[in-house]
Amino acid sequence: MQENQKISKIINEFSLFILENHSDNFNFSINLIDSTFVLKFTTDRIEGELREKLETELIPEHDFDLEEYGWEICGDGDGTDDLALIGALIDSVEYVDTDKETSVIMKRKLR
Repeated sequence: MQENQKISKIINEFSLFILENHSDNFNFSINLIDSTFVLKFTTDRIEGELREKLETELIPEHDFDLEEYGWEICGDGDGTDDLALIGALIDSVEYVDTDKETSVIMKRKLR
């Protein structure tokens, strides 16, 4: 159950970030593949300052202490640390661009 809450926290925080900073046109999918959750967010192409912000602030650094003791009280979509919170809950992030869209693919391994 707690794993689902963490996945939900990632989805909530990143969805709010996209809605407040970029676009109201996005979708996401969740898949569990070989004990790894794969979360894929696809939206209008992300470029410029917003792309730089993502690449410098959304750093995958799975933080097990935060995960055990404080993840549920962190983040509410309106702070500057929301991307850092997401980074603390994921193992990797990848950006895939097409002419019109950007997909942000986050992976979180089950422990």
